[in-house]
Amino acid sequence: MELIKPIVKVGNSAGIILPKEWLNGMARVELIEKPINIEKELFEILSEFLKDIEGIYIVGSYGRGDETSNSDVDILVVTNKTNKRIEQGKYNLILISKDKLLETIHQNALPLLPMIIEAKTLLNESLLKSYSKIALTRKNLDFYFHSVESALNVCKESIKLDKLENKRVSESSLAYSLVLNLRSVYIINSIIKNKRWSTSGLQALINKIGGSLDIYKNYIEIKNNKKPQSEISIDIAEKLINYIEVNLGTHKRWARRKR
Repeated sequence: MELIKPIVKVGNSAGIILPKEWLNGMARVELIEKPINIEKELFEILSEFLKDIEGIYIVGSYGRGDETSNSDVDILVVTNKTNKRIEQGKYNLILISKDKLLETIHQNALPLLPMIIEAKTLLNESLLKSYSKIALTRKNLDFYFHSVESALNVCKESIKLDKLENKRVSESSLAYSLVLNLRSVYIINSIIKNKRWSTSGLQALINKIGGSLDIYKNYIEIKNNKKPQSEISIDIAEKLINYIEVNLGTHKRWARRKR
């Protein structure tokens, strides 16, 4: 009999919990998934850039503490001069210079400002704090407004065509676009209200709006380069569009009061 069990902390050691019926028997233990050692593995990946690095921060799901076994490890690396993206195994690294980071956040809040807010420091906490003081403004939200509006216009045109033929969304990319833009709205909403955002929070919001998580499942499948397993109703897509539009309008009115 074979069981796959998680390894848990047992006192000062690690162990696995086995069925009581196995007591006094013999078991063969095999490590099938090695635990990640972020600091060690990052040092190896970044070895050639170490002299140029000013700060290293865990962002994304690992930064927020809501990662799963399938989550990638997203890392923000602040440098003096280097601007580069590195993808290696589970690791997605953004290397960006201090000047470029500052310039980018003042021009466009997404995605770097949320990364900084949710970040967990590996190196140089004081540098992170200096960036986290940057606020949302009308200027750095302008690109967010235009990009979400543009995406919604494409989605609405696609739905018009789908309505002529059936009650389902024909383009799987539409589901991906809607969830991606809803996520942006959710994050901006959270920053404005000084609240934390999370994967579970986004899922709860989608379920509240549409009464189903099918569109989120499609989003994840497309993100992982898989074919979506379920179709999305036009009704659910329109509910998400309406929610995004209403909140986008709220954010615009809020931004007009900012510099």
